[in-house]
Amino acid sequence: MDDSKRADIVPFEIVDTDKKSKDFGELLSSIEGLDDKRRALLLEIYNNAVIDRNNAYALLEVTVKMCESKSSEHSVHAKTMVSYIDRMAKSNEQLLKLAVHLNDIVVGKDDGGGGTPDEMYGEIEKAMKKKTH
Repeated sequence: MDDSKRADIVPFEIVDTDKKSKDFGELLSSIEGLDDKRRALLLEIYNNAVIDRNNAYALLEVTVKMCESKSSEHSVHAKTMVSYIDRMAKSNEQLLKLAVHLNDIVVGKDDGGGGTPDEMYGEIEKAMKKKTH
């Protein structure tokens, strides 16, 4: 392939997750009727998704650079790169679901309660077990 036509991966930039977390926490605080435990859980979900996506992207960038112009390396690491992309996609899906959920709370489709925190954590644990089996 002609190097002038080759597309490079967008360089990884260190994301200020503390600032993003603080900003999202402030957004959650501005939503009336959202109890503290649920706010904390939503913030945790947000933080995990952002950190997972950033970590997967950083690893993908390293792997892509390692494989550049080396078909043998690409063959060896292709599945790994796909797993990083998959992790980023899952993180994006989590963030989108979180945005939809928050919108439902704001427009009144959800009262912000969603069951007890124990019930919510139980649902998360069930979903995680399904993914691992």
